[in-house]
Amino acid sequence: MKNVLRWLARLEEVALAGLLLAMIGLACTQIILRNGFDSGISWGDDAVRTLVLWVALIGSMVAAGRGEHIRIEALVRYLPPVAAAVVARFVDLLTACLCAALAWYGYEFAALEYEDGFTAFAAVPSWYVVSVIPFAFGVIGVRYLLHSLFGRPVADEEGAAP
Repeated sequence: MKNVLRWLARLEEVALAGLLLAMIGLACTQIILRNGFDSGISWGDDAVRTLVLWVALIGSMVAAGRGEHIRIEALVRYLPPVAAAVVARFVDLLTACLCAALAWYGYEFAALEYEDGFTAFAAVPSWYVVSVIPFAFGVIGVRYLLHSLFGRPVADEEGAAP
């Protein structure tokens, strides 16, 4: 099971790096075409905005999987270790519930986009673009649920969580 989780973590990281490179490449291409040739890719700006959404949400999935997502620890720092662990698990459970709600409403949003049949850019349907919302929040929610049940992952010598 540990090998499967590591493989999935690597797959997420590769997808994140690929999307980030595509976003930077497309944005740079747009800048060069606009400033150097008075032209551009008609759907380029919309694609870059889409890639920003995907990079942010997939990056959040990676951070949640590693236990490195942004969190406020002001209270936890002053609690005894046992109480801090209980509070952290409770907060992780609340986060999982919030992510489940966001995944549900993201799914409803994607379903509405599918029914409407709009396109986001080029010939890409808008429901493809927003489908990352329920998927990412679902994955993040499951990860926080697992954190609340089993504790946060501990990074190995390479800095990656199992």
